[in-house]
Amino acid sequence: MFNRIGHSGIYRAGRGAGNCAPRARGLVLAAWVVLSAGCARPADIGARGSAGAIAVSHAVAWGVADVKAVTVGMEISNEGEVADTLVAVTSPAGGATLHTEVPGQGMRPIPVLPLPRRSAIRIGRGLHVMIESLQKVPAVGATIPVTLRFAGAGAMELSVPVMQYSEALSALGE
Repeated sequence: MFNRIGHSGIYRAGRGAGNCAPRARGLVLAAWVVLSAGCARPADIGARGSAGAIAVSHAVAWGVADVKAVTVGMEISNEGEVADTLVAVTSPAGGATLHTEVPGQGMRPIPVLPLPRRSAIRIGRGLHVMIESLQKVPAVGATIPVTLRFAGAGAMELSVPVMQYSEALSALGE
Protein backbone atom coordinates (compact mmCIF):
# COMPACT_ATOMS: atom_id res chain seq x y z
CA MET A 1 0.00 0.00 0.00
CA PHE A 2 1.36 3.41 -0.99
CA ASN A 3 0.51 6.81 0.49
CA ARG A 4 0.09 10.03 -1.51
CA ILE A 5 3.80 10.60 -2.03
CA GLY A 6 4.69 7.01 -2.81
CA HIS A 7 6.00 5.75 0.53
CA SER A 8 4.94 2.24 1.34
CA GLY A 9 4.39 0.61 4.70
CA ILE A 10 3.94 3.81 6.70
CA TYR A 11 0.25 3.32 7.30
CA ARG A 12 0.62 -0.37 8.16
CA ALA A 13 3.14 0.51 10.88
CA GLY A 14 0.70 2.93 12.50
CA ARG A 15 2.75 6.03 11.76
CA GLY A 16 0.48 7.55 9.13
CA ALA A 17 -0.70 11.12 8.82
CA GLY A 18 -3.41 10.54 11.38
CA ASN A 19 -0.77 9.78 14.03
CA CYS A 20 1.49 12.77 13.29
CA ALA A 21 -0.69 15.39 14.99
CA PRO A 22 0.23 14.48 18.61
CA ARG A 23 3.92 14.35 17.73
CA ALA A 24 3.71 17.68 15.86
CA ARG A 25 1.90 19.31 18.79
CA GLY A 26 4.64 18.05 21.10
CA LEU A 27 7.35 19.50 18.86
CA VAL A 28 5.55 22.85 18.63
CA LEU A 29 5.17 22.92 22.42
CA ALA A 30 8.86 22.08 22.92
CA ALA A 31 9.90 24.83 20.48
CA TRP A 32 7.63 27.34 22.25
CA VAL A 33 9.15 26.48 25.65
CA VAL A 34 12.68 26.94 24.33
CA LEU A 35 11.86 30.24 22.58
CA SER A 36 9.89 31.72 25.44
CA ALA A 37 12.65 30.85 27.91
CA GLY A 38 14.90 33.16 25.92
CA CYS A 39 12.31 35.96 26.17
CA ALA A 40 11.72 35.69 29.91
CA ARG A 41 13.24 38.37 32.12
CA PRO A 42 16.18 36.91 34.07
CA ALA A 43 15.38 37.17 37.78
CA ASP A 44 18.92 37.85 39.01
CA ILE A 45 20.27 40.42 36.54
CA GLY A 46 20.90 43.98 37.65
CA ALA A 47 21.31 45.74 40.96
CA ARG A 48 18.78 45.34 43.75
CA GLY A 49 18.11 47.35 46.85
CA SER A 50 15.50 48.35 49.38
CA ALA A 51 14.71 51.20 51.73
CA GLY A 52 11.60 51.05 53.89
CA ALA A 53 8.69 49.85 51.75
CA ILE A 54 10.54 50.68 48.50
CA ALA A 55 12.29 47.90 46.57
CA VAL A 56 14.37 48.31 43.43
CA SER A 57 15.19 45.43 41.10
CA HIS A 58 16.73 44.90 37.68
CA ALA A 59 18.66 48.18 37.84
CA VAL A 60 20.87 48.22 34.73
CA ALA A 61 22.72 50.83 32.69
CA TRP A 62 23.63 51.03 29.02
CA GLY A 63 25.53 53.51 26.97
CA VAL A 64 26.40 54.37 23.41
CA ALA A 65 29.98 54.10 22.14
CA ASP A 66 31.89 57.40 22.33
CA VAL A 67 29.15 59.13 24.34
CA LYS A 68 30.07 60.03 27.90
CA ALA A 69 26.62 59.26 29.28
CA VAL A 70 24.62 56.22 30.31
CA THR A 71 20.93 55.50 30.60
CA VAL A 72 19.74 53.69 33.71
CA GLY A 73 16.57 51.65 33.96
CA MET A 74 15.04 49.70 36.84
CA GLU A 75 11.83 48.54 38.42
CA ILE A 76 10.75 50.43 41.54
CA SER A 77 8.09 48.88 43.78
CA ASN A 78 6.28 50.57 46.62
CA GLU A 79 5.09 47.65 48.71
CA GLY A 80 3.72 49.84 51.47
CA GLU A 81 0.32 51.28 52.29
CA VAL A 82 1.55 54.88 51.95
CA ALA A 83 2.53 56.67 48.73
CA ASP A 84 6.15 57.79 48.40
CA THR A 85 8.09 59.92 45.93
CA LEU A 86 11.49 59.56 44.25
CA VAL A 87 12.81 63.09 44.88
CA ALA A 88 16.42 62.85 43.65
CA VAL A 89 18.89 60.67 41.77
CA THR A 90 22.61 61.32 42.19
CA SER A 91 25.85 59.67 41.12
CA PRO A 92 29.47 60.55 41.85
CA ALA A 93 30.19 59.41 38.26
CA GLY A 94 28.33 62.37 36.69
CA GLY A 95 25.18 64.47 36.69
CA ALA A 96 22.10 62.29 37.14
CA THR A 97 18.64 63.38 36.05
CA LEU A 98 15.29 61.66 35.79
CA HIS A 99 13.97 62.11 32.22
CA THR A 100 10.84 61.31 30.28
CA GLU A 101 10.21 61.32 26.57
CA VAL A 102 7.56 63.75 25.37
CA PRO A 103 6.21 62.84 21.92
CA GLY A 104 7.36 65.38 19.36
CA GLN A 105 9.46 67.26 21.93
CA GLY A 106 12.23 64.81 22.84
CA MET A 107 13.58 64.23 26.34
CA ARG A 108 12.53 66.42 29.25
CA PRO A 109 13.77 66.28 32.84
CA ILE A 110 11.16 65.65 35.50
CA PRO A 111 11.68 66.84 39.08
CA VAL A 112 10.09 63.94 41.01
CA LEU A 113 8.49 60.55 40.42
CA PRO A 114 5.38 59.74 42.51
CA LEU A 115 5.14 56.13 43.70
CA PRO A 116 1.55 55.25 44.62
CA ARG A 117 1.01 52.74 47.41
CA ARG A 118 1.21 49.06 46.41
CA SER A 119 2.48 49.83 42.92
CA ALA A 120 5.44 49.13 40.66
CA ILE A 121 6.92 51.41 38.03
CA ARG A 122 9.38 50.27 35.39
CA ILE A 123 11.70 52.92 34.06
CA GLY A 124 13.79 52.20 31.00
CA ARG A 125 13.48 53.57 27.49
CA GLY A 126 10.86 56.34 27.83
CA LEU A 127 11.04 57.24 31.52
CA HIS A 128 14.68 56.78 32.62
CA VAL A 129 17.66 58.12 34.53
CA MET A 130 20.42 59.82 32.52
CA ILE A 131 23.90 60.11 33.94
CA GLU A 132 25.83 62.62 31.85
CA SER A 133 29.26 64.28 31.81
CA LEU A 134 31.05 61.06 32.74
CA GLN A 135 34.86 61.24 32.82
CA LYS A 136 35.07 58.33 30.36
CA VAL A 137 32.81 56.01 28.41
CA PRO A 138 31.92 53.13 30.75
CA ALA A 139 32.75 49.64 29.49
CA VAL A 140 30.30 46.77 29.48
CA GLY A 141 30.83 44.96 32.78
CA ALA A 142 31.70 48.12 34.74
CA THR A 143 29.37 49.46 37.44
CA ILE A 144 27.98 52.95 38.03
CA PRO A 145 27.21 54.10 41.60
CA VAL A 146 23.71 55.56 41.88
CA THR A 147 21.86 56.92 44.91
CA LEU A 148 18.07 57.16 44.88
CA ARG A 149 16.46 59.46 47.44
CA PHE A 150 12.84 58.90 48.43
CA ALA A 151 10.72 61.36 50.42
CA GLY A 152 9.58 58.74 52.91
CA ALA A 153 11.91 55.76 52.59
CA GLY A 154 15.18 57.71 52.55
CA ALA A 155 18.30 56.96 50.50
CA MET A 156 19.18 53.79 48.62
CA GLU A 157 22.63 53.19 47.15
CA LEU A 158 23.04 50.93 44.13
CA SER A 159 26.00 49.69 42.12
CA VAL A 160 24.40 49.44 38.67
CA PRO A 161 26.03 47.15 36.08
CA VAL A 162 26.67 48.51 32.59
CA MET A 163 25.38 46.15 29.91
CA GLN A 164 24.92 46.04 26.17
CA TYR A 165 21.68 47.72 25.12
CA SER A 166 19.87 44.51 24.14
CA GLU A 167 20.90 42.74 27.36
CA ALA A 168 19.80 45.68 29.49
CA LEU A 169 16.38 45.81 27.84
CA SER A 170 16.02 42.05 28.29
CA ALA A 171 16.83 42.44 32.00
CA LEU A 172 14.11 45.09 32.20
CA GLY A 173 11.63 42.85 30.42
CA GLU A 174 11.35 45.19 27.41
